[in-house]
Amino acid sequence: MLQALIVKKVLDLVMKRILKKFDLDGIQKYVSEPNDLDIKMKKMEQKMRALEKIAHPRADFVCTTCGSKAKRKINKIRRK
Repeated sequence: MLQALIVKKVLDLVMKRILKKFDLDGIQKYVSEPNDLDIKMKKMEQKMRALEKIAHPRADFVCTTCGSKAKRKINKIRRK
């Protein structure tokens, strides 16, 4: 039990030294806290949701002579 406490304390001290030497605290802060790119992405997602709500639904094609409806065909290969 005493050995486990000593090992834990030694490991904590070593980790603190490594974090200070290689400035890993700054990297950890950058990863864990939201930065300006995260904030911009959240704003863009909110704008996209708002635009999707007000966007009109996909139109069906209606023949002008007979009135039959046709749905849009989605091609896998697009031609230029």
